[in-house]
Amino acid sequence: QMSAFLAVNSATNQTVWIPFFIRFALLPEAMKPFYAVFVALETLGHIFSIVACSFCIYVYFKVQALHFNLAQTILIEYYIGLPFMLLRFPLILMETGIINYESMADDQIVIISLIRTWLFIDLYNFEVNIAIERYFALRYVRTYETDRRRYISLCIIAANAVYSLILSYLLTFNYIHGFVYIALTCVVSNISFLMFLSITKKNDRIQAHLVQFRRNDGSYTVSYRWQLHDNLRSARELRVLMIGINGVISFILPVLFVPALIFDNDPSKSEILEAAKLVYEVLSAYVFGCSYLFATFIIKRHRDFVFGISAVEEFSVAFEHTRTENRVVVDTESHFSKLHGDWTVELAKNRGDRLEIVI
Repeated sequence: QMSAFLAVNSATNQTVWIPFFIRFALLPEAMKPFYAVFVALETLGHIFSIVACSFCIYVYFKVQALHFNLAQTILIEYYIGLPFMLLRFPLILMETGIINYESMADDQIVIISLIRTWLFIDLYNFEVNIAIERYFALRYVRTYETDRRRYISLCIIAANAVYSLILSYLLTFNYIHGFVYIALTCVVSNISFLMFLSITKKNDRIQAHLVQFRRNDGSYTVSYRWQLHDNLRSARELRVLMIGINGVISFILPVLFVPALIFDNDPSKSEILEAAKLVYEVLSAYVFGCSYLFATFIIKRHRDFVFGISAVEEFSVAFEHTRTENRVVVDTESHFSKLHGDWTVELAKNRGDRLEIVI
């Protein structure tokens, strides 16, 4: 078993793809004396990320800053991250010899690797999930605030889970090559990112058109306007996050995995690949925690709450049911002030024309 990723189960003769397991025997001799240090650093990183992820989940529940569907679509990535990190610990115990194993193709390793691959794929579909949810936020913009259609986020989460499970099974049991996953993920994620930007621009155009002085087709409601405003606010706050994730998927993911998949066919590169896997596990242990903190603090209301700038109500069903009413009351005055400013500009341009206002 000189491959860094592939192993063969001697009982079933089944080839399996195991990307998250490190074999001490194949590490370069220069790294072996420092293996315990790497393991300690990785363990501390996972503990940091688990604490950070749990704190971020608490903030999301404490602060109702996003539409229910958008919040759940983001939160599922936090829920997935916890078991993904926790399942690394039994692998570490096997790698260090605390739990015995015969080969990388042992059933317990394959099962854990299958689950982690499933969660890994699900995590990297973040852009797709957000773009789809934002599409429905625009599609049902007139009533999305009052009728929240919670089934949308549930359907997105379920569809992503099924898709990720199927793809992880095909990858783990070597029915498709890792190149297929990398290419598919890059293409779909970039399409989703462009879709997100397009939806944001369309929200902006609709809002600009809505406040024009001559527009009065009887379709205006405060809830309609608020949802447009909320769509744009969410897009502005999430734009940097989406750009960052798109960069990771489009550039860093291929840079990390494509050379590894190419060199995996060369037995002389097995030590280098095993060392690269170890370094990747250590770095990713910290990256997860930092990513969750960044994704949480990018929302202004989250920052305000954490730093004590503004207090929020405790999460409760009653608060959830009255959220729309509270938000409209707070927003109405500033909205109509903006309308008044737009109308004043329009009137000044048509000072010599006959003015007709239809109520």
